[in-house]
Amino acid sequence: NITKNTTSHTGLKKKSSSADHENIATNETSSSNPTKSIGAGQKNTTKNANLARNSTKKSTSCCYHSKVNLTQKFTRKFFDDTRKNDVAHAGIWNGKEYDEWKNVVYPAIMNYSNYCEREWRKFILGGASGMYIRTELNTYTKHSVSRRYGFVPDQADMPRVLILGDSISGGTWEVFSKLFSNSSIANFHGPPDNCGGFSRYSAFLTSWLGECPWDVIQFNVGMHFHLKPNESMDSSYREGLAMVVEQLRRHSPAASLVFAFTTPSPFDSNDTTPDEATCVNYHHFHKKGFVSKLNDIARDFVSSMNITINDRYQAILPFIGQQQRPCDIHFNEAGYKLIAKQDISVISKLLSK
Repeated sequence: NITKNTTSHTGLKKKSSSADHENIATNETSSSNPTKSIGAGQKNTTKNANLARNSTKKSTSCCYHSKVNLTQKFTRKFFDDTRKNDVAHAGIWNGKEYDEWKNVVYPAIMNYSNYCEREWRKFILGGASGMYIRTELNTYTKHSVSRRYGFVPDQADMPRVLILGDSISGGTWEVFSKLFSNSSIANFHGPPDNCGGFSRYSAFLTSWLGECPWDVIQFNVGMHFHLKPNESMDSSYREGLAMVVEQLRRHSPAASLVFAFTTPSPFDSNDTTPDEATCVNYHHFHKKGFVSKLNDIARDFVSSMNITINDRYQAILPFIGQQQRPCDIHFNEAGYKLIAKQDISVISKLLSK
């Protein structure tokens, strides 16, 4: 049950006593995988037979393994330096981060009884930086687990779906996990990070794709796409999309790809156009028509690449006045619910073929 996994620390063994830094380093490097490969060699009997077979071609225990030795990364000096450098969010730090890590967070992670969930938690924390490290520590010290990075245990003989995107996809995933946590359609995995723009895709996409083959991968880049001086929107956006698609197909060559159109900027509707005098983010939003141009370029590009289009833009636009937050690109829960239903409508059609 993904909702349980992401709202409390279910699956934890009795917490062990905290160890010193040297001991926990030894524990991390010597942990072993007690599980068998998920779905390997199993006969698929679901209606999604072809897709599920693709998922089981690559024998693997978990989709994600941490490549970072957390005990080497998270030293007292690391936390002190991170806190000092994060001037913009100085109020969220308490100066006790290293002690929280050593005495609470690390023992909690290592005591997850599910090996794959333990690796997922290490993967998420290992990839965090800046203020997001403090947020992840809160997951364990304040029990404020976000569904956005909830662990998804694979159900055998079910196809795997990965949804990549920025904070809007992340917000959609939080609602998505409530609506489809016990889905009989597929194993739906959310983004392991805020994927942001093309520079982040270039640097981290291989990590986000993990070690499992995917049957469907949905991705989006748009709100974090910004033109440089004298840069061509058309060529720059196409080059970025081509880079992402090439990596996706190299990793999961049999996967069906879906591109989710970027959702509207507040300037795209008279109902949400912000007031410059009161909106502190006024100059940060894409101006009227910019997102539509991106989506037109994406439509032309992905259509030529046999990639399915998920038109989130038109799905949310008629309701944007009620469902987009004031002076913001993000949505309230009703808006995210509408986008989540749009996503599942497109993806479920692919899975039923």
